[in-house]
Amino acid sequence: ATSTEAGIPVASYLSGVSCPSVSFCVAAGSDYKSAGFGFVSTIDVANPVAPLVSSLVETSSDIAYLNGVSCPAVALCVAVGGNYSNPVPSYAIATIPANTVSVTSIAPVGAVAATGSYTPAATALSGPVTVSIDASSTSNCSISAGVVTWSSAGTCVVDFASATSGGYVAASAQQSFTILPTPNPPTTNTVSVTSSAPVGAVTATGSYAPVATALSGFVTVTIDASSTSNCSISSGVVTWSSAGTCVVDFASATSQGYVAATLRQSFVIGNPAVTTRVRPVTQHINFGAHQSTLTVADQVALQSLADQIVFYHLKVVIVTLSATAHQRAGAHGVVAQRLSVVLSYLHHRVHGSVNYRVVRHVRSIASSQSDPAATRSITVRAQMG
Repeated sequence: ATSTEAGIPVASYLSGVSCPSVSFCVAAGSDYKSAGFGFVSTIDVANPVAPLVSSLVETSSDIAYLNGVSCPAVALCVAVGGNYSNPVPSYAIATIPANTVSVTSIAPVGAVAATGSYTPAATALSGPVTVSIDASSTSNCSISAGVVTWSSAGTCVVDFASATSGGYVAASAQQSFTILPTPNPPTTNTVSVTSSAPVGAVTATGSYAPVATALSGFVTVTIDASSTSNCSISSGVVTWSSAGTCVVDFASATSQGYVAATLRQSFVIGNPAVTTRVRPVTQHINFGAHQSTLTVADQVALQSLADQIVFYHLKVVIVTLSATAHQRAGAHGVVAQRLSVVLSYLHHRVHGSVNYRVVRHVRSIASSQSDPAATRSITVRAQMG
């Protein structure tokens, strides 16, 4: 390149050059118009017309020239020369900005052939970074639209390159990871549910946090489509709103060489218990004036009473005796005998253990009063004790 094209002042000349890198060189010389200054130009080998750095460098003496340069490091060069007026040597030091590539993405761990992908990323002081697959790895992995995928076992090496730009020299970095072979055939996956399904769940009451593990790793928990009207899941917690069956689905996707696997868990949701209250049952038993046996109508009435005791599974029955008796001798005895007939009939008709508690309400009247019907009536009232 000519002095003008290289950005060097017209009244200057270059007499020494050194190339610390394959991408750039440093040339040194003198500037006749600026006493006491040498000239250093850092030139991009790929584009010498546009120097990276072109500047005057103050020397150690007023009338000096630079005719040799050496670069002991990529970012440091030293130029030396002489002095026109005396034998004192002159020198100048030029510092070139160093470039750095920093990889910000994390390489995959446990990658399996033909499974997964990876997006590499890096930054550089000079600006943009070009990402490519190293020539040693093109048979194992490839990159498309910035995403790396892998097809076979081995090592994948990713190259990050930053070109010479903005006064910075070129720089590069690498990142590598191991690709494991795909099991052949793929390993069977297993999902194991570690949480216990609710027992005795009642509508709109309680919750459940389902948990499961899988050989391949992560497990997704959802409500089966058949149960969305009965239960739902939010933030990993299942709740239920209506009676029926709740089916929870556990799914493990294909990963790490394992095939996909699923499992289900279900539980029944019931309605709140309803307490059945039994209304008291009352039957009037009418005996003849001087008899202590049941009429056909009385037997039918007591049979109805016995059927309800059995139907409602009553274990304690309160029998209330309401009667009126003359004060004459034997009247109360007749009433007690008739009550015994009623209880005996119930015992015979009701199968099972039933405890009868008798409450007596017997009203006595004077013997002179005429009320023969009162002594014939007994009221039997059965209710849950």
